[in-house]
Amino acid sequence: MQAAVTLEFINEFYEQWTAALTTVGILNRETAGDHTNYAINADAIWVAKYVNEFACTQCEDVLYSHDDLEMADDACCLSHRCTGHYKATPQTVKTIITRSITAIASHAFIQVSIPAYWSDRYVNAWR
Repeated sequence: MQAAVTLEFINEFYEQWTAALTTVGILNRETAGDHTNYAINADAIWVAKYVNEFACTQCEDVLYSHDDLEMADDACCLSHRCTGHYKATPQTVKTIITRSITAIASHAFIQVSIPAYWSDRYVNAWR
């Protein structure tokens, strides 16, 4: 049986949600008089040079992550009532191939270029 969605239910959900995010350090809470303000803790923000893009197979939702492909590829879509799954976009797969080969080449001190036919064939396998 599903709980009735009332204003009190929604308010209670957000109270518990913000309390949990504050407890784990994602949000900061400041009170001034009878006003309470929440802000994202700067230490909880990660900025990465390379970001992977995962698109839902059903809706238009896109998930951006710095995690490896295995962390989000084929994960259930987070959009309400969507039954799709996230798949790495072709650009993400090409970027990962390029980064991997560049990292290998830089450690081996050699110059490597990726043949277009190879990367396109690899990307098509992911679709």
